[in-house]
Amino acid sequence: MRFNLINDFGLYIMHVTDINNSILINKEIYDSFCSKNELSESQFLQIIENFYPEEIEKYEKIISSRKKIESAEEDFANESKKDILEGKSDFTLCIHATRRCNLNCKYCFGGEDYLPKQEISIDTAIKAIDFMVFDYGKNAKMYTIDLAGSGEPLLRFDFIQEIENHCETIRNRTGKKVIITFPTNATMLNQKHIRFFEQHSDILYGISIDGDEKGNSNRIYHNGKSTFNDVLRGIDITTNEHCGFAVTVTKNNENVDEIYNYLYSLKKGDAISTHLVRDFGQSETSLYKINIDNLLLGYRKLTEQFIEQLKMGNFDYIKPILNGDDLYGGFILMAVQKGLIAKCRCDAGQNRIAVDNDGKLYACSVMNGNEDFCIGNIFDGIDSEKRNKFIKCNVEQSVKCQNCWCKNICRGECMTISYLHTGELYQPNEYMCEIRKKLIALAISFVEYVKRNIPKAYNELMKHIVGTRNNHQTNPVVWTVIQYLNHSSQRVSYKEIASVLENMPCEQNEVVNVGPNVYDVQSLIKKYNEGDCVVQIKNIDDLPDINSPLICYYRGQNGVHEYCLVKKDENGCLRFSSLESRLSGYALTNELVKQGLNVFIGPFEEYIK
Repeated sequence: MRFNLINDFGLYIMHVTDINNSILINKEIYDSFCSKNELSESQFLQIIENFYPEEIEKYEKIISSRKKIESAEEDFANESKKDILEGKSDFTLCIHATRRCNLNCKYCFGGEDYLPKQEISIDTAIKAIDFMVFDYGKNAKMYTIDLAGSGEPLLRFDFIQEIENHCETIRNRTGKKVIITFPTNATMLNQKHIRFFEQHSDILYGISIDGDEKGNSNRIYHNGKSTFNDVLRGIDITTNEHCGFAVTVTKNNENVDEIYNYLYSLKKGDAISTHLVRDFGQSETSLYKINIDNLLLGYRKLTEQFIEQLKMGNFDYIKPILNGDDLYGGFILMAVQKGLIAKCRCDAGQNRIAVDNDGKLYACSVMNGNEDFCIGNIFDGIDSEKRNKFIKCNVEQSVKCQNCWCKNICRGECMTISYLHTGELYQPNEYMCEIRKKLIALAISFVEYVKRNIPKAYNELMKHIVGTRNNHQTNPVVWTVIQYLNHSSQRVSYKEIASVLENMPCEQNEVVNVGPNVYDVQSLIKKYNEGDCVVQIKNIDDLPDINSPLICYYRGQNGVHEYCLVKKDENGCLRFSSLESRLSGYALTNELVKQGLNVFIGPFEEYIK
C-alpha cells in the first residue's frame, strides 16, 4: 500500500493512497516509516489496531471493498463497455454567449484561433438545451446552463433573458431544477440587470475580480484604463446573495491570503474561487512568474486564519472557499471525503459538454471550436468513439500520476491545460504538480487538525458538504407534485410549487404517524385539489381502485424521505416512477408495502367517508 507522511500543525499524519484515507500516527511510527513510501496491508492494519482498535473492522472492510472495485475495474481504460452516464445526477451544457468583451485582460485566452467566430443563435442554443434535457441527460435530476466562454455575457443580455424563458418552460414541464450560470466583469451591471436577476433566482453569476486595485491590475479596458472602480460599482449594486467572486492568480496577486481578506471586506457574495493563471508562456502574467514559496505562504496564512475563526465558532468564515470552484477549497473537500476514489480529472465529455454556433458538441467549454475536442452534434448526438478518448484520460494513464501519493485527491492534470501546454491530452505540468502536492498536504493537515482539535467545526464541515450536495439537486417533492398536477391537467409553475413548499407551515396528523413531511405535501396538494388526503394501508388490496396517479410517500432508513408517482400500466399493475431511480419501474407488491411503501396521497376523501 502506497502512502505519504505529513508533519504539520503539530500532527503526524499517514495518508494511504490506495484507499485515499488519512490517519493520525505518533512520532515513533512517523520516524520508522519516513524513508519509505509503501507498507503491507498487515503493517497498516497493525497500526490501526494499535491506535484505533475500535476501527479495525472498518478498515478491513475498506481494504476488501477496494480490492473488489479494482478487480471490477481492470478494464477501466475501455470505458466504451460501460454506461458512463449511469449515476450522474446533474448535467451541464456550456454555451459561449459571445466572444465580444469590453475589457482587454492581459491573461485572457479569448483571442485563441480555435474559438468560434460567430455568436450562437438563440434557436441553436434552445435546441442544444432540449438535446441535453430530453435526450442526452434525460435521466438527470437537475441541469446547469453555463453561459461562460470567451466574452462578456452581459453584452447579450437579451440572450440571457431568452434562455431563462426557455428554462422556465422546462422547469414547469419536467419539475426539475434548471439553473443558469455565467461570469461577468461587473463593469456593465446596471439596475435593469439587477431587477431581472432578482425576479429569477435560478440565475447565478460570478464576478471576476483579482483582489484589491494592485491585484486587479491585469484587468483593464482596451484603452489601458483600470477597471477597478467600475468593478466595485457593479459589486455595490449587486443584490444576489448567491453571487460569487472568481479570481485568477498571477504574479500580481500571489499573496492569496490578502485576496481573501479583501474580498471578505466587500461583504458580498457567498463563494470565492481562485485558480492559477492558464498562461504557460513567457509573458508578464505567466504561471512561471509566480513564486511558489510565496504562494504557499499565502495559503498557509489563509489556513491559519480559518483555524482561528473556527476556534471562535465562526464556521461561516470558511464557507466561501467551499461553495465555489476554488483550487484549495476543492482539496479541502476531497480531504474530508475520505475513501473517495475519483479517477477522472473532471466530467468533460461526460455529463458536462459544450455547444458551438453550428450545434457541434465539445468535451470542454474552453476548447469550444477545436476539432480535436469535438464529440458530436445536437442533431446526430454523441459519437461514442470520439468521446471515449476523453474518458480514458485519467490518473491511471500517466506513469507520473500512477505513482503519485495524492493522485486520488488531485485527480490529475486538466486535459485542456495539458493539451494547450504540450499538445497531448494527458501530460501533467511539473510546476502545477509541485503546487498541487503541497496544497493537498496542507489541506489534509488542516482537516485532521480540525477533526482532532475543533470537533464541532469538523461536524459543521461534514453537514455543510451534505447540505451543499442537496442544494444542487431538484427537490423530489417539487418534482412529484408537478408531475402529479400535470397528470390532472393543472399547470402550476415550478417557481410557485417551490415557493409554497418552502414557506408552508407543518401540519401534522396524529392519526397517521409517518412524520411531518407527508403532511407538508398533502397541504400543498390540497391547495389545488381539495379532496386529496393521506391514507395508510397495510395490504395492497386495501388501496382504493383509483385510476388517477397517486403520490406514494416512503420514510426510509436514517430519516430519508422519498416521493413517487404510482400509476397503472397497460396491464392494470401499479408501478412507481420517481426522480430517484431506486424505485422507478417497480411494481407495488405487499412485500414493498411491508417495507414502508404504504403511505399515499390522492383523491381518497370520498372513500374515507
